[in-house]
Amino acid sequence: IGFDLPENFRTPYRSANLQDFWRRWHITLSTWLRDYLYITLGGSRGAPWRTYFNLAVTMLLGGLWHGASWTFVVWGGLHGFGLAVTRFFQRHVAADSRTARAMIVWCGAVALGGVAILELVRWDDSWSVLAFAWVTLTPLWAVLTAWLSRAEWTPIPPRGARPRAVETLRIASCVAGAGVLVALQFGAPITWIGLVVLAWGLALAADVEEGGSPPVPVILRRALAVVLTFNYVCFAWIFFRAPTFDGALAVLHELADGSWGHANVTALVQAALLVGLACHFWADGTFRWMRDRFCAAPPVVQGLVLAIAALVLRELGHAKLVKFIYFEF
Repeated sequence: IGFDLPENFRTPYRSANLQDFWRRWHITLSTWLRDYLYITLGGSRGAPWRTYFNLAVTMLLGGLWHGASWTFVVWGGLHGFGLAVTRFFQRHVAADSRTARAMIVWCGAVALGGVAILELVRWDDSWSVLAFAWVTLTPLWAVLTAWLSRAEWTPIPPRGARPRAVETLRIASCVAGAGVLVALQFGAPITWIGLVVLAWGLALAADVEEGGSPPVPVILRRALAVVLTFNYVCFAWIFFRAPTFDGALAVLHELADGSWGHANVTALVQAALLVGLACHFWADGTFRWMRDRFCAAPPVVQGLVLAIAALVLRELGHAKLVKFIYFEF
């Protein structure tokens, strides 16, 4: 219609380090923070320490942008400190494998020392424990994710690649995806969960057939980096969403106690999370193929697909009108 909408989220939970996360999460906001805060503060010009200071201050201000609350300041501080350490490693250490390993060992020693102190000194104040643990553990987490995420791989079509087989697998994946919609209405949960897994597996198989499979060490390093980044980001979300510090502390206590209660996470919500996870880690090549086919389809077909999507969203939607999250700040 003439509108050019920028990409705003690019599968952010596939990020292998915090810098990668902010290149994928809320891209319009992160671009605004970069252009109007980070660069205005001096960006990466000047002394190296000033770069890390600018990163930390930018994220602190980004937290305050969401609301005048100390919980948002903590969220910004978690991201700012993590970004600063990640940038330091990438700029000064990553190119030298020997120095990188030495820094990982040094940060590991700091982390072990911090854990030992926490075991010996029994502080009564939970926030002091959290702050000390964060300061001593975050450097190790940041350098590990920055180091692990260096594992890169360029797809190389294998010998004897069969374009027709790739096309067939992708069409079968779309058919399985359509079957999910039918099973949602008429089938048992196990049926459509199986179809989700089938659609995801066929899409991945098509990408492997087309571009080959990365080496196992690359897969393992990348997977570990993604898991570490995901958990740190989710830890920060606790403070972002908690109305008070006591609320955040209550969540952390439940996690520390190993509580698995989730009364509000119904079967339908669990299903939505599973589908979202499968879509989030969807095969890139198959996603581009689907997007290109959709863009090339006649308007009637596009309208039909969008109408089906709207109906599915309506069925999954909550009866109560939920205010858009940024209207709350």
